[in-house]
Amino acid sequence: MSSTAGASSDTTAPLLGQMGTPIRCYGVKATLQVAPDGTITYSPLKPRNIIRKCCGLCVDQPEHTKQQIIGWHVVGAALESPNTLRIWYFTPPKNSSSSSSDTEAPRFKLCKTPPYVCSSGSEATALVERVRQAAAWRGRDKPPRIVAVINPSSGQGKSQRLFQRHVAPVLEGAAGMSLTSLVTQHPGHATQLLHELNLAAVDLLVFVGGDGTVYEGLQVGSRACRACMSSGCLSQPMSQGVSARLRVMQAAP
Repeated sequence: MSSTAGASSDTTAPLLGQMGTPIRCYGVKATLQVAPDGTITYSPLKPRNIIRKCCGLCVDQPEHTKQQIIGWHVVGAALESPNTLRIWYFTPPKNSSSSSSDTEAPRFKLCKTPPYVCSSGSEATALVERVRQAAAWRGRDKPPRIVAVINPSSGQGKSQRLFQRHVAPVLEGAAGMSLTSLVTQHPGHATQLLHELNLAAVDLLVFVGGDGTVYEGLQVGSRACRACMSSGCLSQPMSQGVSARLRVMQAAP
């Protein structure tokens, strides 16, 4: 299993303070601490040398010993029942061979911790929000607003399906972000949709499509810069044009 340290110094939230939040993991009593940078520390009260593959970080390690997930690997957290949650995180790719293409995008594995059981629903809800704030919201009180511009024709519809089935649930369900999807209807529509947006109220733009969608998005780049906004791109791996030259993220099908 896994977790991390960095207790919150907020005295108004004692459950998330220096001692961490009391939880149970497979019946083992432990505490879970959330650092300001999103790092999670799992500390069993009585460490037990038990080997079990409960999650990606615990392979070949004693499960019920102190463990961490560093902050930039944490995606968020989600409730599975009123008092039970799991933390979502990713594992970085193994060292790629020197023969790999310079334009080949790295692939990450999305993982979940074992279920963490809190003593009450309020504790579980507070812990989920704390993880999201630290890891996904970067300390903000409210979830960032994401606008996804989707080309439904890209990759014969594969890009849109990939985003809706695998990406959107992570952004909304685990990271707890506010997601708005805009689907283009014809060439040039992405530019039109972006010009109609209040970019100052948008924290992240995501382009789901190929080169054409990216080019249209870049047409409003100057406005995006003035709005101090970030942008990203989700494209099909077969697209090696502008996406590869700009080294934007590509998602495997």
